[in-house]
Formats: sequence, structure tokens, C-alpha cells
Amino acid sequence: MKIFIFYATAGHGHKKAAEALHEELKRRGVDKKADLRFLDVLNYMTGLFGRSYSSSYFFLVAHASWLWAFFYLLSDKLFPLGPMRFLRGCFNSFYGKPLEDFLVRENPDLILTTHFLSAEVASRLRREGRISSKIVVVVTDFLVHRFWVNPGTDFYVGMMEDTKQALLKMGVKEKAIGVFGIPVSDLFSVPVEKEALLKSLSLASGRLTVLVTSGSFGIGPLKEFIDQLGEFKDSVQVIAVCGTNRNLYDELRADSHPFPVAVLGFVNNMHELMAVSDILVSRSSGLTTSEALVRGIPLVVASKIPGQESYNAEILEKYQAAFFAGSVGNMIRLVGEMVRNPERLRAVRANMLKLAKPHAAKDIVDLALKLVEGK
Repeated sequence: MKIFIFYATAGHGHKKAAEALHEELKRRGVDKKADLRFLDVLNYMTGLFGRSYSSSYFFLVAHASWLWAFFYLLSDKLFPLGPMRFLRGCFNSFYGKPLEDFLVRENPDLILTTHFLSAEVASRLRREGRISSKIVVVVTDFLVHRFWVNPGTDFYVGMMEDTKQALLKMGVKEKAIGVFGIPVSDLFSVPVEKEALLKSLSLASGRLTVLVTSGSFGIGPLKEFIDQLGEFKDSVQVIAVCGTNRNLYDELRADSHPFPVAVLGFVNNMHELMAVSDILVSRSSGLTTSEALVRGIPLVVASKIPGQESYNAEILEKYQAAFFAGSVGNMIRLVGEMVRNPERLRAVRANMLKLAKPHAAKDIVDLALKLVEGK
């Protein structure tokens, strides 16, 4: 049996969701009895497209978010679906010829994908009869851009009932939709030694611990927010995760703050950092939000990429499962309220835990293995 898990390194969320599925399959020993592969779809795209995909995405969301918002809306709502699907198929076929050749040659029994690029290519090959793979698409945002939906897909996994309703409106049959959640690592459900970890970061208990991050790219008003926390210098401490933004990392390391600040770059222990923190100030990305829901750490939405993250924020607001800032001033005001009234966090935490899907990876793998075993 061949099982291929596809992701794309556009941000880090798609990969982390795929890693959670990979971990679950390995935990069950599937890698011992099957050909299990963990694959970045961008490694199978030709020329400039594959090499520039991630950097182009970063440039747009960091420096031209208005343009990203326009392309997102154009491709999702404004451009007619039939021509869009045709043009997209032609584009992906041209730049994804190595991916097509690879899939036709290998014809895996099961394709699990956490990115819409590999989802489109695989489903098109399936429709054309060039592969016979079972295809499971894991949507890594709370609502659904139509790029995720492609005829030839066997099953779609959504985060919540709102995701399911969006898929139904796009013509997906109810029997082909599972509300299992966005998969996150089991580590987000594991307790940690809080005191020891705080000490290793030169932090202490008794303060409101604010975890500040803007995803792997390290974009957003992190520095401005931290600089303005001085009025709470006796009550707060900060863990700042800068991702791959080296300039931000160097600036924060060089700054002098009147309260404890632990400055980190790209980290692989977010499950621990969330566990020792009282609030998370971050973007509303699908993966970070899902991790926060499972860990039960109240989220302050500091910034959001137009499109997918705006929709995520709307869903969180609907269920009162996060705080919404909109500006650095509002972020500071929220921190002040939490310092004065820590009980305010309790209601949001309870709403978050209602939405959490800690067993998403297990449920998705259960479904996927049943699909392929009944093939």
C-alpha cells in the first residue's frame, strides 16, 4: 500500500497539519507495513513557480495585503467558476508536470493533502482516469475558498459545522464531508512542567504571561505592541516568537524592556509556550487558532491576512472564542483588562474548548484508512 501526504511550504500551517497526520499514521505503525511518504508539493512544480511560490506569498501578505485580498476575492467569488477551474487546471498542468508524472507513475492508494494545489492536480488526474487513488482533502481554514473543492475528491474534512455548510453550498455531497477539525499535534494536549519552562526562559510565575507571535513569517505589529506594554511592567512578561523574521528578532533582542521578555526565533515547541502562557496575541491563521483551541489559551487577534484569516476571525467572533483588537491601542487596553480582571479569560477559554477538536488527526486517519481499505 502507498500513502502519500502532501503539503506546501506557504507559511507553516499546511505542513504542521500534514505532520500531525503523519505522526498519527506512524504511531499506528503504518510506516512499517506501507509506503508512507511526506511530500512538499512545491518540490514537484517546475521552474520559477515552485521556487518562488512561498516567497511570493510572503511578499503579498507582508507588503501588499490589498493585492492579496483582491486576488483572493477574484478567484473565490468574482471570476466565473467554470473558466476559473479550466484555467487553473491548465496552469497547474503546465507548472505541475513533474507532479503529474510522479503521481501517474506511483499511483498511490491514498492521497492525504492539506493544500489545495496538490488537491487540484490529484483530483484532475483521478477524473481523467490516470490514477485510481483515494483522495482526502483537509481544509486548513474555518471557511472554504473554492480552490479547495475539486470534482474527483473522495472526502473533505472541515473544522466545524460552518465549514460543512460552506462545502455544501459549493456542491459537495453531505456524505463526502466530515467535521473532524484541523489536525494538530498530540503534544498540544500534553501537560508541561510550567515552572521549569518559565525558568528556562528567564521568566517567573505570578505575572500575566503574554505569548506574542505572527506565524512563521513573523509579520504584524509585534514590536510596537511590546514597546507599549511598559505601563504594566510590574504585572506582565512576554514571550515573543519572531519566526523567520531575523530583523525583528535582532531588534527585540537589542531593546531594553522594563519587564521580562523572552525573544525567540522560529520554534518547534509552540505546544509548550502556549501551555505556560495566559494569552496568545497572534494572527487568526487556521493552524495557530486550532492549536490555541486545543490548548485552551485565549487568543487576541492582533492582525489577519485578508481572505482566509479574515474569515477565521469572523467565525471566532461568532462563537465569542477570541478577543479582537484591530489596533495596538486596543491590544494594550485588552491586556490591561486582563491584568485587572483575570476572570475575564475564563468565559473565552470555555467557548474555545467547545470548538476544539483535539482528536482531529486520529479521526481523519480512521476515515482515510477505511476509505483505502474498502477501495
